[in-house]
Amino acid sequence: MVRAEEVQARLWPNPELRYLGYGRLFGTAQAINGQQHQAEIGMPLLLAGQARTRTRAARARTRAMQTEVCLVGQGLAALAVERFQALLAGQERLAVLEDGARALATAEELTRVRASLGAQTQYDVLRVAAERETFAVELSDARADVVDAAADLAAVLGAPRWRPRAVGSLEDAARADSSAAARGRLDASSLPTVVSARRWQDAAVAERRAADRERWPVPSVSLGTYFTTDGTSGSVLGGLTLPLPVFDRAQGLRARARAVERAADARRTQIERAARSEIHRALDVLHIRRDSLQSFRHSALARAPELRTMAHEAYRGGTSSVLELLDAERAWLDVQLRWIDLLERAARARLELDLASGALARGACQDSP
Repeated sequence: MVRAEEVQARLWPNPELRYLGYGRLFGTAQAINGQQHQAEIGMPLLLAGQARTRTRAARARTRAMQTEVCLVGQGLAALAVERFQALLAGQERLAVLEDGARALATAEELTRVRASLGAQTQYDVLRVAAERETFAVELSDARADVVDAAADLAAVLGAPRWRPRAVGSLEDAARADSSAAARGRLDASSLPTVVSARRWQDAAVAERRAADRERWPVPSVSLGTYFTTDGTSGSVLGGLTLPLPVFDRAQGLRARARAVERAADARRTQIERAARSEIHRALDVLHIRRDSLQSFRHSALARAPELRTMAHEAYRGGTSSVLELLDAERAWLDVQLRWIDLLERAARARLELDLASGALARGACQDSP
């Protein structure tokens, strides 16, 4: 649409064809010479450079809109990546819960066997069965969450009936290094949002210059002929029309253009400051998320499998109760799900950094700044 405005800005006004005819209504032929005809072609002339400044303003708007399209593409790409990460996290949670469901089924079978031999009470059997049935509800909710996440991703990709499956690892997405590239862009001068604000400022300047040109009157030259029927005669006509800028000197248009220019300048300053702040924030959040990952990996995550194995061995050996086994299973499950949450948050922080630093925009559109 903006390029269409650029085409319109290059056009000059259309020429005008004017015709006047005179016929005798009353009076003598000596007083009024029959019929008289006058035909003229008039052409407005943009001598003050209006066409040139209009074209420059339209081109500036086109360049600014190109960055807007780039930002829209970046936003859609970020949304798709976010939905993909949510689907990947949902799939990993479902895998952990399915592992837990299998472990509970094995524990229930073992408890039933031991109860039949008199080594367990019926209460233990019912307790494990109740835990497994409760866990089945959580498993069903996890499956529903995966379906929802797949549908959300498919909707973003324009295939609402498709149910995609995410392939990859949240850990790889969380660990991907982009901080060095982001630090190199902390000046914010080449960020997509800043480039867009700068181009809109340039467009506002071009609009103001075009508005200043509109105060000059547009003259119109005309060329035509005049001839009569009685006592045949013909003449050549030439004329010049010049509007007098007494009242309308484009005051409103120029005042609006100056106001838009001031607003664009203020908006650019605000966006530059906000962009710097956003990059620093995204970097700090990413560092905190990654530190939490490392700390959790070397503490709870490292000990959880061993504790689970010890609980199973103790239960099989008869040195622990079924409640201790269930507590160990719950603790292991909570640690695994917490790990996935930390991975998802770190991956989201990395995505926010890519969005703030403009790394995502370079792959989202061809006209990258």
